[in-house]
Amino acid sequence: MKLKVLFAVLILSSNTAFAAHTCEGKITTVDIRDNGALQISVDTIGSSNFFCNITNKSGTIGADTCKAMYSMALTAFMASKKVTLWFNKDDNTVCKKGDWTNLQEHGFYYLRMSN
Repeated sequence: MKLKVLFAVLILSSNTAFAAHTCEGKITTVDIRDNGALQISVDTIGSSNFFCNITNKSGTIGADTCKAMYSMALTAFMASKKVTLWFNKDDNTVCKKGDWTNLQEHGFYYLRMSN
């Protein structure tokens, strides 16, 4: 019986350890720096925050994926669409991350555009 309880606790704790949180907002600026850094401002998250790099891998996001995110960000900006960002570090679940922040440090890993 104790083994079953321990097993159930381990299963439940492992699911919450990898839980993600999301933040939704509208893109207000899209910047690309001379070093390939993609910086995006989302009204609910902060200004000029580092997303990824279009020339080399940064964190878990490769250059090709970053180029796709750049394209998506430009599309969302021009069409005034909302974006949702996924973060996998639950030590900071508040959406306001600050300005000039490296979103990779908050576990940013996924971008979605929606209506």
